[in-house]
Amino acid sequence: MINIKGNKITNTLKDKKALFKKKLKAFFIHLLSSVTFIATFILLVCYLWFPDETIKLTGISKIFITLAAIDIIIGPLLTYIVYRPGKKSLKFDLSMIVAMQLMAFSYGAYTVYQAHPVYITYTVDRFSLVPARDADPDSAVFDEYRVSKFGKPVLAYAQSPSDPDKKNELLMSVVLQGALDLDARAEYYQPYNKNLTHIIQKSLDPDLLFTTQTEHHYLSQFLKKHELETLAFLPIQGKANSMVYVIKKSTGQPLGMIDIDPWEKLSHSAIKSPA
Repeated sequence: MINIKGNKITNTLKDKKALFKKKLKAFFIHLLSSVTFIATFILLVCYLWFPDETIKLTGISKIFITLAAIDIIIGPLLTYIVYRPGKKSLKFDLSMIVAMQLMAFSYGAYTVYQAHPVYITYTVDRFSLVPARDADPDSAVFDEYRVSKFGKPVLAYAQSPSDPDKKNELLMSVVLQGALDLDARAEYYQPYNKNLTHIIQKSLDPDLLFTTQTEHHYLSQFLKKHELETLAFLPIQGKANSMVYVIKKSTGQPLGMIDIDPWEKLSHSAIKSPA
């Protein structure tokens, strides 16, 4: 009797160990698949939709964290819990887990799509991101702005109407009706390259922007490849915060961004300046 009980205990332990290994294998297969899928999506999105670290301006990083939590952690963990070879409802359970992941991914991907910039528009004294939810390429007058919302963001120059009545109408629609502001109105976009001179004239003084050792380090990364005189520094504004946009004076093309709040620098300069 003692040997029979001992054998049963041994067999039970072996079965549990074998089941644990199978559950662990299913967990890691699901984990690897999820990591590959999410990592590919994030890398593709960051390259195509959020160049030059524009993702930092949107605050959309939280969506990526949520996607990772659901698709990379919760999904494989649920697979580990429900997985049992020979279980009648196993296929159904696994299909429900995958369906949950796909639903979460679809919601997250759509949110990212809506928030990604279609245009990076210069208006008055700054660049701003125009997200897909606000962009209307069909209303653009110039072909260079009739773009797909799925492509990389396009540099644009928004010019206020010269006619006083139209300018006042635009202002009233924004203030009283909650209409989109000038930067998001593609019908007011003018050719970017033809207005590059106006943009460069608004470049901020590097001596004003780079006052600390850390800030000089940021600048030095650009000076490794470019002369200071060839660079323009302009504010770029997103939903989450503002940074400094570095563009090449000769072409107007962006070279990157520096994580400095230009408005804070300007306000400090105004305080220090004599009345």
